[in-house]
Amino acid sequence: MLISGPSADKYDAVSDFAAIASDQDDIDAHARFPDHVANLVRIRDILLARRRLFAQDAAAFPVVTMGRAGDIITVSRMLTELDAIIEQEKRLASETA
Repeated sequence: MLISGPSADKYDAVSDFAAIASDQDDIDAHARFPDHVANLVRIRDILLARRRLFAQDAAAFPVVTMGRAGDIITVSRMLTELDAIIEQEKRLASETA
């Protein structure tokens, strides 16, 4: 049985997202990455895998080609920005070391 959530006007998205992104949560030691560059590289790897899946999806199902092309472009832009952010974090880490 599914229970409906609160109505949109009563839903507190900020506190919900704060709970998800909180660093105070009890996370297993193997899942926590205190290294910012490692976190960003991990996100980059996930996005690369996602982009490849989008391309595979478009090849397998031609009806979704245009939509997946847009998804691939969006992810590619994210990767470009993420590469710049990774370089910035590496510079910041070397300056503080």
